[in-house]
Amino acid sequence: MDTCFASSQTIDLRVPSQPVPIHHYLRQAQRLVYTLATPDRVTPLDDEHYQFQVAPLSFMNLKFQPVVDLRVTATEQGHVTISSSRCELQGLELFRDRFKFSLEGELYPVMVQGATYLNGQADLMVGVDLPMPFKLMPKSLIEATGTALLNSILLTVKQRLMTQLLEDYQRWVNQQQAELAVLPRG
Repeated sequence: MDTCFASSQTIDLRVPSQPVPIHHYLRQAQRLVYTLATPDRVTPLDDEHYQFQVAPLSFMNLKFQPVVDLRVTATEQGHVTISSSRCELQGLELFRDRFKFSLEGELYPVMVQGATYLNGQADLMVGVDLPMPFKLMPKSLIEATGTALLNSILLTVKQRLMTQLLEDYQRWVNQQQAELAVLPRG
């Protein structure tokens, strides 16, 4: 690939104390998936694989929609990993064989002085062999534009995760508590 763009985002989020620790929630990887994107943009492929339709994007006056297949796994300790396996750029068939995409991420709970935090990182990389007339454009302009686009994508996902995850965690804890309340005592 003659041109590469990369972006990285970290997360350090304090988790409010709940009766059920967050690592139990994080073991439910399929719930976490829906905190990353709206349900209408996610298609489950199997227990660990999901297809995400990213919102339509624009790059150098080209409009396209990435469709990314991700593998999402979680350990018993609540360590979640996300990795891409495939990406298609709908609307940019010209780049089909000239494009490489990689997304790697992790999210895990950490205890610090009695408080729980979610720490994590996501790394996004795109490589592309530019066709004409893009090869005639200044490489620095293309790289700056591509990097800004990747930063924007990861920042949007991070902001959604930080709000939606805590809201969904609260809903899940409430469901767990309600289920325990209806169990027969005996």
